Parts: sequence; C-alpha cells; structure tokens
Amino acid sequence: ILLRPGTYSGDNNRDLNFQQTDQLGGMTSSSRDLVLMGEKGPDSTIIDLSGFGATPNRFLDVTSGEGPGTKLLGLTIQNGQATNGNPIIKVENSQLVIENCKFLNNSNNESFGSVVLTGNNLSHITVNRSQFIGNSGPNVSGVFFADNIDIYNSIFYHLLSEFGPDRCCVWMESYSRIHGQYRKLLVFG
Repeated sequence: ILLRPGTYSGDNNRDLNFQQTDQLGGMTSSSRDLVLMGEKGPDSTIIDLSGFGATPNRFLDVTSGEGPGTKLLGLTIQNGQATNGNPIIKVENSQLVIENCKFLNNSNNESFGSVVLTGNNLSHITVNRSQFIGNSGPNVSGVFFADNIDIYNSIFYHLLSEFGPDRCCVWMESYSRIHGQYRKLLVFG
C-alpha cells in the first residue's frame, strides 16, 4: 500500500489490522504480508493519531500470523496514546519490519512506554534506521520493546518518564538486541 505525501488522521487511519477480510468485510483466519509505505519518506507521509478511535489513539495490530514481508516503511507516526495492554503497535505470533520511520510525541498514561512494540517468542520485530523522539511514559521508559526484537541504526532522543527526562530510553525484554553503534543509550530489561 503506497501512501502519497500528506497527513493522514481520523478514524479510518488508526486501529488498523492487517488481517484479511472476506467479501462481507468479516475477518478471516488467513494472514497476509502487507507493506505500508510512504511514497516520499517519513518527512512527507504522516499518520497523526490525535483524537479518538475504537481504542484511543492506536495505530496497528499485526496479530494474524503475518510473515517477514510485513513492513512499515517511510512513515511518521505521531501523537498516539498507548494504554495498558493496548499498545500503539501490537505484534503477536507475527513478524514486522519497521524501516525509516519516525515515532514522534506519543504517550502512555498507564504503563511502560509510549511506543510499545510487543511480541512473544513466536513473533519477531526488526527496527532499522528509525527515530523515536519526544515519546513519554509514566514508568521507566519512553519506548518499550518486549521479546524478540532487533534494532539497527536507530535514534532515541528526548524520551521522558516519570523518573525524569532520558531516565530510561528503552526497555527491552528477553531475546531483544541492539546492533550497531550507540551513545548514551539507557537500556533496561
């Protein structure tokens, strides 16, 4: 899916799910690999999650067995609000590649970090050449990654927690790794 330059907001641009639907619009048990891509990159293609959707300010669920061809490329995702158990991006029993994306000014008022990429041992998330800027969470981290995530060549900046600015930049749980050079990166997990 190629998105032309512009700012996308409103109910039809959040609470997305890559699960395949049948002819009547009902969800099927079939999964598919989709690429959601900004035509001219993250500075030109913005998903603005401000407002209220079915689950306030969320973006995407990748939970139907999607494979390694499932990707977010060249997007800015901003002004989202994660809630406990309902992250901005949820990945379970699936795979997701995030490349050349920006996550700006997302927040969480309940638990952990704002850009919450969850996974489990049946999931895998790869983050490459992406930026996480101005995100906040109430506990220890501005960004929270759980289980089986690889991060390459990405920037984490001005992340806030109730413990103070840049107190904990990234929280990572088991089987998660950061690759490449990094400076002043606080990682807990």
